Amino acid sequence: MGLFGPNKQQQLAARHAQLATQPIMPVANWRQHMKGRIPEYHEMTAAALQISGRDSASVDRDAMARRANVGVQAVLKGLCEKLTSLDWTEIEIVLNRRDFSGALLSDYLSTAGAAGVVANDKLSELMDGLPALLAEEVQKGTFDTNTGEPEHLIRVIGSGGVTAPVAGPIVRLPNPGLPEDDPLQICFKMFDAMGMVLISFGPVPLEHLTQTLLAGAPVFRDTTANPAVGGLISGRDIMWIAFDGPQGSAVAVFSVAAGDSDVEFLQNQILKPMSALPAPLAWAIGTAGANVPQPVAEVLATAHSVPLWELSAFSDQRPPEELQMPAYLRTELAHAGWEPISNAGFKTDVSTGPNRTLPVYFACHNEQSYVLMTPLDRDELIPPEVRTRSFGQYELGSFSDMAVLQRLYLAGPSLPDAHALRADAESLARYTHAQFIQPSGPPAESRPPAPHTSDGVRLTKGGNVSLTGQASELAAVNVGLGWDTRATTGAAFDLDASALATGSDKRVLSDSYFVFFNNSRSPEGAIVHRGDNRDGAGDSDDEVIHVDLACTPDRITSIFFVASIYEANKRGQAFGQVRNAYIRVVNCADNAELARYDLTEDAATETAMVFGELYRRGAEWKFRAVGQGYASGLAGIAQDYGVNIES
Repeated sequence: MGLFGPNKQQQLAARHAQLATQPIMPVANWRQHMKGRIPEYHEMTAAALQISGRDSASVDRDAMARRANVGVQAVLKGLCEKLTSLDWTEIEIVLNRRDFSGALLSDYLSTAGAAGVVANDKLSELMDGLPALLAEEVQKGTFDTNTGEPEHLIRVIGSGGVTAPVAGPIVRLPNPGLPEDDPLQICFKMFDAMGMVLISFGPVPLEHLTQTLLAGAPVFRDTTANPAVGGLISGRDIMWIAFDGPQGSAVAVFSVAAGDSDVEFLQNQILKPMSALPAPLAWAIGTAGANVPQPVAEVLATAHSVPLWELSAFSDQRPPEELQMPAYLRTELAHAGWEPISNAGFKTDVSTGPNRTLPVYFACHNEQSYVLMTPLDRDELIPPEVRTRSFGQYELGSFSDMAVLQRLYLAGPSLPDAHALRADAESLARYTHAQFIQPSGPPAESRPPAPHTSDGVRLTKGGNVSLTGQASELAAVNVGLGWDTRATTGAAFDLDASALATGSDKRVLSDSYFVFFNNSRSPEGAIVHRGDNRDGAGDSDDEVIHVDLACTPDRITSIFFVASIYEANKRGQAFGQVRNAYIRVVNCADNAELARYDLTEDAATETAMVFGELYRRGAEWKFRAVGQGYASGLAGIAQDYGVNIES
C-alpha cells in the first residue's frame, strides 16, 4: 500500500465507483418517512404526450427523458445549495446510472437522513408539474423526429436567405463524464438537452472565427459572459459557447426560440450572417440528444471550451479572482456539526467553560486562502498596543466593523479537513478566551500561554500517569510537543511531529494510522495533526496532535508521539542541537495540563525521537514518558512500528 495508504481522493473515487454500479441499500427508518413518490421518466413523457395531443411516433421520447433529467438535476442542485448535508456529486452519479429509476434515487436520498427526506418530498412535489412543461416543448417541436430538426428551425431555413447547413452522418457526442461543474461537462449537457444548436465551425484559430462572426453578426457583441461557461446575448434567451482545439474551432449557439419574433431574430441576426461566413468556415445544426453532423464532432472531439473573456472582444469582462469553497468541504463541515451561514461560510460554537461559548467562523478569505476567526470587539475599540503584539499562529484582523483573531489557511491539498478545522476552532476559541476575555490582564506578548507554568504531573523517563484519574471529564486531549533549537549558522531546523496508532502488538493498524504533516488525519478522524510549524518559534507548543479519545477505535491500544528532524542527514543536524524539548497532554474540556515530560537526555546523534505514549488500560487512558532516540530517523521508527515505507 505504501507509506501514505489510500489518500482521500482515492477513497472518494472508490466510493463514487461503488455508487455508480452497486446496489444502493436504503436506510429503512428514513425511507419510510418519505411521503412523496418520484415518478419514472417514461411516466412523465407519456403524460406530456397526452397533454400535448401529439402522436408519439413523431416525437423523440428519449430526448424528452433527457430533458426531464435536466429538470430533475436543476431542482436537486438547488436543494443541495440549501441542504448542505446533501452531496451533489453523488446525486449526479445516481442520476446518470444506466439503471436509474425514481425508486433508486429515493433509496439513495434515504442515506442522507432528514435532508434526504426533505429533498425527496420537495422533488416529488415539483415534478408533478414537469409533464406540462415537457408538453409545451413537444408542441414547439423541440423533440420532433421527422427531420431531426425542430419545427421552428425548419420554418427559418425554409423562409429563404439561408444556405443549407453542412450535411453528413449524424453522431452523438460522447459524455465526458466529468464533474458536474466542469465547463466541458456543462457544454455536453447543453448539447444533450437543447432542442436546437446552431454551430459555426472551421479549421481556423478561435480568435479568427469569433472576429469573423462578430463582423458578420454584430448582435454577438452584445453578450454578457457567463462565469461558468459561454455567454448570453442581451435580451434574448440565446446562449453561445466558444470552443478551440487542434482540429479547429467552433461557436455553438443554443436557443429555445419559438415565437414569430424569435424566429425573425434567428433568421436575420444569426442564421443569415452565420451561413454567409466565408470558407473555410461552415455552419451546421445540432439537435436534442447531443446529435451533431460528423464534421462538427471531429472538431469538438479534441476541443475545449474557452471563457469569453479570453477573446479580445470580451477581455473587459474577465471576472475578479474568487475562491470557492469545494462542495466536498461544505458537506464535510455540515456533517461535522458546522452551521452554514452563507454559500462560503460556516459557524460553530465552542465551549470555553461552564455556560461560556465563543462563535468561530470559517470562510473564504481571498482568492488564495481561507480564514478561521472569532470576533473580539468593535474594531475601533482595540488598543493600538494590542495591534502590535504577536499572537503566534494567529493574527489580528478585521471583518466588517469587528476586530477578529484569525488563522489563515492556503487553499490546496494542505487545507485541513472538517474534523481538523473543528479542533483548530476549539484551540482558537480557548486561546481567545484566555488572552482577551479572562480577567487576568492584557494579552500576553507571545503565542498561547507557555506550558511551563501549569500544574500537570511531571514525569521522568519511563514514568506513567493515569489521565482518566487526573480529570473528571476526559473525552479528548491535545498532545503538544515543543522544542528550541540552538543557534546555528547552517541550514534552518525543521522538526515535525507525528503519531503512530498501534494495536496490542505495537504495530500500526495500517499505514493510514501513521499521522503526520502529509497524512493529517486517521481514517475515522480520531487523531488529527494540527499543522506543521517549520521553525519552532515561540514559547508554547510547536506542534499539536489532537486525539478524540471517545472516538478512538477499541483496537487502538497505544498512540506513540514522535518528533523528527526533516532532512537531518542532509543538513548535518541531530537532537544534540535541540534544547528544552518536551511533550505534554492537555484536556480539551478545560484546557488543563494533565501530564508533562521534559526531555533531558543527551541525543548527540539521534535524528528522531519517540517522546511519549498514550495508551489504554481497560477503561482507563494513561500516558508514559518514553524518550527513545533513533539515529535512523523517522524511517527507523516507522519500520519498527510496522509502517510500509517502500513508497
